Amino acid sequence: MLLVLYVAPVLRPTYRRMSFFSDWDATHYLTIARSGYPQLETAGQGFNGTAAFFPLMPLLTRGVHEVTRLSLRTSGIAVANLAALAAFCVIWVLFREFVGQDRATIGVALMAFWPASFVLSMVYGDGLLVLLAGGFLLMLNRRRWWAASAFGVGAGLARPSGVLLAFSGAWAAHEAWRQRRSWLPWLGALGPVVGLVAFQVYTWVELGNPVAWYTAQRRGWHNGFDFGQTFWSHTFTALHQPTARIDLVISLVAGIIGAALVVWMIRIRLPATLTIYAGAVILLAVGSGFGGSIPRFCLDAFPIFLAPAARLRTTTTTVLIACSGAGLVLLMLVVELTRTTTP
Repeated sequence: MLLVLYVAPVLRPTYRRMSFFSDWDATHYLTIARSGYPQLETAGQGFNGTAAFFPLMPLLTRGVHEVTRLSLRTSGIAVANLAALAAFCVIWVLFREFVGQDRATIGVALMAFWPASFVLSMVYGDGLLVLLAGGFLLMLNRRRWWAASAFGVGAGLARPSGVLLAFSGAWAAHEAWRQRRSWLPWLGALGPVVGLVAFQVYTWVELGNPVAWYTAQRRGWHNGFDFGQTFWSHTFTALHQPTARIDLVISLVAGIIGAALVVWMIRIRLPATLTIYAGAVILLAVGSGFGGSIPRFCLDAFPIFLAPAARLRTTTTTVLIACSGAGLVLLMLVVELTRTTTP
């Protein structure tokens, strides 16, 4: 990433390095941190889709800003990067519990060098999501239900994908119920749902719409779950015009890789809680009406990187990490210099 930020102004002299951290969706997060959620509709200004962005990143950014008096952008950069670093640590511990220390390191390296991982340094909510999702899945495995619930609430406030953790929580709760007949495990399963509901209640009070997030997604970003219709439409377009629509090609490749890794997780019988969450995120990505961010959704579905880490030889994973790192450089250059694909 530092290499790209060094080279980019050489390739395009008007490029500003600091814009990388606060560009694209980051502008919306910083707007929320600065002045809260705007009304969905304002006379003479049309529809505003800012309510599609979840509140945890803006909330923490504003908190760091108030405490340290750093600028909002600097505060957001600090939150995003510290969350990403913490996420790698938590996910390494999670992976270690299933495949051992060395394989866990490989899994985290595969995740860190995934081509879309540069978004973890931008003022996006993905770093917070993978941190909280990793903590949630780790607590489920250790059967610490109260802690799992707390992580789940945070994940439900970080990104829409966070609520999908409830499926993994329900599976773990069902397994625990069969053994001990206790209702406590269901507390962990409800955490992500509580986070999402809390956000909806807040926007209901502030914006007067009980489903403001859904409305913003549909009307502001023309996005919704269409059972993969858009993905397959993009697939045919990408196959016919691979050079004209590089963004569709990238999303197609990422979607295929993500789905294949989920199938691999099922075949080698990796833990059900991890497989269910990863599969749900990939299904949401492929089935979404806006397929431009599928590489980022694969990052959110981080358990997929456990499959190659668990079964491939070290030399093979080393080659994969090197190739993925090269892909990271290329994708970041494409995003920053051409803006033909969405991070």
